[in-house]
Amino acid sequence: MIETYKVEVIVDTAPPAEGTFSESIYPGRNNADGFANISISGNFSGTVTLQRSIDDEQTWNDVDIFKIPQEIDIIDRMRNTAYRIGVKSGDYVSGTVTAIIKRD
Repeated sequence: MIETYKVEVIVDTAPPAEGTFSESIYPGRNNADGFANISISGNFSGTVTLQRSIDDEQTWNDVDIFKIPQEIDIIDRMRNTAYRIGVKSGDYVSGTVTAIIKRD
């Protein structure tokens, strides 16, 4: 029997919340299929960053950046790979951005 876990993390960034990241998710953990969905929405100017950690969240590396609303899927079946999404300090200009990272 395969168990399904649903995790959804939302970062809603507007001043003074820049420099804020979501909690981490692990797309490949607990028999999950490795799929995760990234959704960026809002009327904003700035850069949203997707980061990955392969060392138990000790260090985070940038994987992708988003400057416009969009939705993408990622696949990562490594059990110990974590992802998070947010806006780095200095990357916020104006408006409100909602960044959602989730997995089933």
